[in-house]
Amino acid sequence: MTTTASNIISSSKKPLITSVSCHRFGNLKENRAVTDEVTAQRHLSPGSGRWTQNKINPERLKPANSAFNAVVRQWEKDCPIAWGKGQRLCYPAKYDAMRAKLNSAIGDAMDVVDETIVAHWHDIVEEAREMHNGDFDPELYPSQSQIRGKFSIDVEVMPMPDASHFDSELQGVFGPQLEALVNRRMKAAELEAWSLIIKPLAHMGSTLANPKAIFRDSLVGNVRDIMNAIPEINFSGSPELAAARNELATFANLNPDDLRNMPEIRDTAAKAAQAMAAKYSAAKRHLELDA
Repeated sequence: MTTTASNIISSSKKPLITSVSCHRFGNLKENRAVTDEVTAQRHLSPGSGRWTQNKINPERLKPANSAFNAVVRQWEKDCPIAWGKGQRLCYPAKYDAMRAKLNSAIGDAMDVVDETIVAHWHDIVEEAREMHNGDFDPELYPSQSQIRGKFSIDVEVMPMPDASHFDSELQGVFGPQLEALVNRRMKAAELEAWSLIIKPLAHMGSTLANPKAIFRDSLVGNVRDIMNAIPEINFSGSPELAAARNELATFANLNPDDLRNMPEIRDTAAKAAQAMAAKYSAAKRHLELDA
């Protein structure tokens, strides 16, 4: 069987570090003439500020911006645990499914760019010409064939760094600090996993504790979802997180109609959910003190 990059990634035992970068048409420009005029009129110091203008009507960019934001939300949903700045962890076995969803969302986003910007670029530029009157600078506007290239979304995937990636000499120099960095961020990832678990459980407890509170079936479904996701967010291999999956089954298997119609079951579930959320919050605080 042919070994592909996808096979290698999916069979990896270590988390993957992913990032999504969105590139869009830069719509702001400085009007130096207005900046100088306002600075002189108000007797401001040089460098106190500058007057910026939109190159095109920002309303024209809203559909594309919304589509690009949807890509980021999809990524954040599939990779809920942050790593470094602008990075998120991905469970290797989920990589193919995550990437397929992202590719689909990116394709949809670029379709929106084509339909709302590229197809209407001539009209958009003419609109900008009228909007800026004598300040219009045609050099700031790419051609219709070039404008699509101003929009793109890049997905990067990297392995978890390890001192073994260095040769023996560099391991001695960088190995200890790399290990400390990975341990620190892995601890932060574990704290974030606890936060994701506590949130729906605490919400269940507070909602059920109010006899008049109306709730959707998702009150239970959200707990079930996070219970099922624990193996995919327990990047540190925490036995406490692993144990939480079994403990959450009690709440994930509750019948929403029973909770609505049977006060005793509702009250018992409310107290149990609150107690379990408190237990997990204490575990998280203990972990924070050790961080």
